[in-house]
Amino acid sequence: AAEKLKQLRDANAGFSDFVAFTEKCESGCSLSSCLVLPVQRLPRYTLLLKELRKQASKPGAEPPEGLIDDAETAERKITAVTHAINTSLHTKESMAKVQQIENKFEKDDRFLMLVSPSRVFLQDAMLKKRFSKNSRHLGGTKMYRFFLFNDLLVYAAEKRKLKGIVYQLKHALPVQGMKVSGS
Repeated sequence: AAEKLKQLRDANAGFSDFVAFTEKCESGCSLSSCLVLPVQRLPRYTLLLKELRKQASKPGAEPPEGLIDDAETAERKITAVTHAINTSLHTKESMAKVQQIENKFEKDDRFLMLVSPSRVFLQDAMLKKRFSKNSRHLGGTKMYRFFLFNDLLVYAAEKRKLKGIVYQLKHALPVQGMKVSGS
């Protein structure tokens, strides 16, 4: 990256002037110092551009023409890219969590594929399910593991096996139209 920066400076006088101006900034935050680990680049570029605008706006500064506007535009674009990357990472992590949960379910005749691009895991907990007086459980209760997703509520019986805890799906309910009551 440092070699590419040198090539760009040699090939483009306007770019070279820009880099020279940034190196005059009091903060010592130069473009070459921002060529660091990829995960740190975007936030550091944003900091560099903010500092560049601050220094270019000081009385007596002689920035190249259009530098402040270009820095603002670049900062907006970098912020948008950073937001898109963070959103993508969050989506990937969410799908991995849903996949992890799905892998714990028995692959029997009631198995339901949980992984979906739009499905997001929200919460899980052991809860008591109350049965109606007309059910075969005669109004009793039983503990189940409930998994709440943005579009689905799933509950399952928990079984302990040699490979750890496995879930047997009991029911999956779409959450659209559901209401929560305090009774």
